[in-house]
Amino acid sequence: MESRTVDAGGSKMPILRCTNKLLADIDDPPLADAAPSASPLGDWYGHLFAADRRKCIMFINEPTLFVCPAFGLLKADYRDIAPFFRDLLTWTLRVTFFPENEVAWIVELHRELKVGRTVNRSTAASLNNRIANAKATFLWQGGFGCCDLAALAVLLNQTPMKPIGYSNGYEQMRKLVDKCLNRPRSEGYPPLDRSRFVPQQELPPCPHCGRPLRTAEAQQCFHCGADWHGKPAKSE
Repeated sequence: MESRTVDAGGSKMPILRCTNKLLADIDDPPLADAAPSASPLGDWYGHLFAADRRKCIMFINEPTLFVCPAFGLLKADYRDIAPFFRDLLTWTLRVTFFPENEVAWIVELHRELKVGRTVNRSTAASLNNRIANAKATFLWQGGFGCCDLAALAVLLNQTPMKPIGYSNGYEQMRKLVDKCLNRPRSEGYPPLDRSRFVPQQELPPCPHCGRPLRTAEAQQCFHCGADWHGKPAKSE
């Protein structure tokens, strides 16, 4: 897929602010201008790290601290960072049960992206905290193969964080989306339901590539990119 990272300084185009470690592995060079974008949902910070001897990437939204984690990656998966991020954002929004119309609206806001360097130490520190949580969860559950990755994404986005008043990333992202869409703000958002998640070894296989899906009811494969939302899943 062709990269959509372009330079449009001062626009509403979101910025993927990547650490030096992640920048070293991707094709897009960072822009010199470090000014924040005017994107309705703000900019994102991303870092490349290892967990259970596997490459992983996590992005965190600067204003809400909503995180998008990806695990068990190859360099080829994310060298073209813009489409990789959009696919990861789509998957995370779906496993955290955002409605499909909101998923489409949010992803459309990120159709074009810029790449920059990290500038906000507080956001970078929050990202490192969520990465530490993910690593600890892998250890607690016995390793990568025993961990339900969708449930982990939900857990990370339900973890209270001091910089946002001990709220969580899911709740803050919901509030920001409601504000952007001019909807009345809810007094509180119900906790995400994890009852449908099952251990990874029990997850059904993708009908296209055969690798395990992220949840028992998934309609998209994050390994091969197949998407069968609204249509029957058929093997190719």
